[in-house]
Amino acid sequence: MIVHVSSKGQIVLPAAIRKKYSIVAGSTLSVVEWAGTICLVPGAADPVGELRGMLTGTGYSSEEFLAERRRDRERDQRR
Repeated sequence: MIVHVSSKGQIVLPAAIRKKYSIVAGSTLSVVEWAGTICLVPGAADPVGELRGMLTGTGYSSEEFLAERRRDRERDQRR
C-alpha cells in the first residue's frame, strides 16, 4: 500500500488499516525504525511499561527471569 507524505510530513492511513487495528482519532502509534524501514506500531507509547507487573502473583520473579537469561547466554556462548 502506498501513501503520500504531505508538505507537513503527514500521511493518511487507509481506512481499511485504521479499521483492522482499531485506530481512531487520539490513538497512539509508535514509530519504530528497524533494518532500514520505518514501522508504525499501534498501541502503547511505552510498550515496555505496558508489560510491567504482568507476572505479579505468578511466583516468577525478575531475579529468576534474569538468572534464566544468564544461563541461556552462557549455554549459547559454550556452543
